[in-house]
Amino acid sequence: MNRRSLSLAASLLILLATACSTERSAGNSYETENKVAARTLPIDSILPGQNPSPDGATVSTLRFDVANFDFSQVDSSGLGLSVERPDSTPVPFQIVFWDQSAAFGRIKVRIDSSLRRSHSSLVMRWNRPLVSRSDSQKVWQGFTAPQVLQLNSALVDDFEDGQLRNNLPDSAAWTDTASSQAKFSNFGVLSAPLGRGGKALHFTYSADSVAGQYVLIKTPLAASSRCLRSMDSIVLWVRGNGGFTLAMEKTFGGVSKKAKVNVKLDSTQWTHLQIHPQDFLAANNQFGNVGWSAVRDSVTHLTLFMTGTGDFWLDDVRIYGISPDDLR
Repeated sequence: MNRRSLSLAASLLILLATACSTERSAGNSYETENKVAARTLPIDSILPGQNPSPDGATVSTLRFDVANFDFSQVDSSGLGLSVERPDSTPVPFQIVFWDQSAAFGRIKVRIDSSLRRSHSSLVMRWNRPLVSRSDSQKVWQGFTAPQVLQLNSALVDDFEDGQLRNNLPDSAAWTDTASSQAKFSNFGVLSAPLGRGGKALHFTYSADSVAGQYVLIKTPLAASSRCLRSMDSIVLWVRGNGGFTLAMEKTFGGVSKKAKVNVKLDSTQWTHLQIHPQDFLAANNQFGNVGWSAVRDSVTHLTLFMTGTGDFWLDDVRIYGISPDDLR
């Protein structure tokens, strides 16, 4: 299958790397007499689920929310955080985001091979002077492009298994919906046409927009809502008639809120799309459109909407700026 070159993927991901599920182990906390608080993090409890470097260094993402961290203890920017070995040697880390008011935080920490072999622990401290922090630029030193790709993106689906289930940790199904009087057919995975190679998702449809008709396909990203605030972009290959709307949704109790973007297509060729958070439409509350900032901390589904009459193909859907562990 034709894919973007590895060098382009590496450039994007390394940029992301240098720039909300719950952390698997909250560790133990304590507070010293000078009010410098800390948490002990066993190495084996924070390693990424799919480690691209079994014996060497890796990078772990620590995820914090109101369930496992008291954000009132830390400054609003997270600049008082530090990560150290048990002997107080600084460990390279970077803040992905830290939002005290929303009680969400992400940091990425380099775990060298010596730490992994020792099955030791890290100590995360807060209310620390800035001088105690390590150099965040060292977090990704020595990592190959495939390693960076695996740790900083999640493949939603490439359809190469021929199944209508995504490639994410929960392996949920792709489903289709058609409004009354709309027509939806031939939903399945086929050999991709026009030079793509491999397989792609395909369907045909007819939906009169004047009559309020529509069709859609969607897939859950995880078993429950997830914080995707660190998302850099969604990339996908599409081919079809007219256009469609892509949405990141949060759905609870049958009510769907979404951040969406409208896309035009060229029916004569495959189109490679890269959609960033800033590309989503401003909130207007029409058809549940509340904007990215209102959805990003509790995303449940990726959805594509169509009207008109068309023949649609979808391939190689990947989310950058998160990892598969964000969707476990």
